[in-house]
Amino acid sequence: MLALARRSESDYYEREYWKSVFSGSGLEREPAKWDKKIRAGGTFSTVPSDVESIRKKLGINKNHSVLIIPVYTGQWSNIHPNAVGADFSEVALAHHTNDRRALADARELPFKTAEFDHVVSYELTPLNTDLSDPVSALKALKELIRVGKKLHIIQRMHRKNLVWTEPIVTRYLKELGVPHKIVDLTDHVTPQYFFYDPRHDRIVSLSIDAQVAHQKIEKMERDIKVLEQATKHFQRGEIYRGTEELVRNGSIALQRAFFEQYFLKKIYPSTARRMKTPFTHRPAGKRP
Repeated sequence: MLALARRSESDYYEREYWKSVFSGSGLEREPAKWDKKIRAGGTFSTVPSDVESIRKKLGINKNHSVLIIPVYTGQWSNIHPNAVGADFSEVALAHHTNDRRALADARELPFKTAEFDHVVSYELTPLNTDLSDPVSALKALKELIRVGKKLHIIQRMHRKNLVWTEPIVTRYLKELGVPHKIVDLTDHVTPQYFFYDPRHDRIVSLSIDAQVAHQKIEKMERDIKVLEQATKHFQRGEIYRGTEELVRNGSIALQRAFFEQYFLKKIYPSTARRMKTPFTHRPAGKRP
């Protein structure tokens, strides 16, 4: 990874690419844009068409406490009659179906540890719809794991790939040893993605046992600090120094997730397949 970083840093266009990727231009920097999207109803989404079946699949019953984050346009608010809705947009919160609302940033939630039995997060968070900011993604993931006992990230699966959380989240969870499973909800929702193709796409929940994941919180917190420092280097075009920070101080889980998310895109697929990397397909149960 360090060799690839050195090569990228020596190339002007590569260096500018990395600077642009880590420029931090996510929606959290400009919440007014998110408010505008909500007012226009212009979010690509899915709507539950069979709420009872979804509850059963996710293991939610009427006695459970539930957090919905983000609220978006309220399409998932009816998953539980007493659900708390959280969003960093007041415009979005107005769409929640009851008065239990919290204006909150997913990266720093105002809730107690394990306060909710279930957290339902649509596409993880509106902070960065393409997860180009891995620091925000991991901060949000850590907070959702902290406040809930079960976490369900609703998203689209294209063929065998999760669209919104691969690999910086999904690979990271796997390498940390956090149990998670894919729950297919396609038959119980109405997809509204303009790019949804029923031949190749499914709507699923990436369901995580947050009680087990909570044991990894300290490691996640350390990785977030390492990633914050590395990102500062990447923003300045110092690709080698940023990568060195990850290699020296980050966990193996962070290194592998980061490598797959960014560096592997720079390698020809045929070369990547020949490499003995943690991303080569292996029989279930075998570790690299």
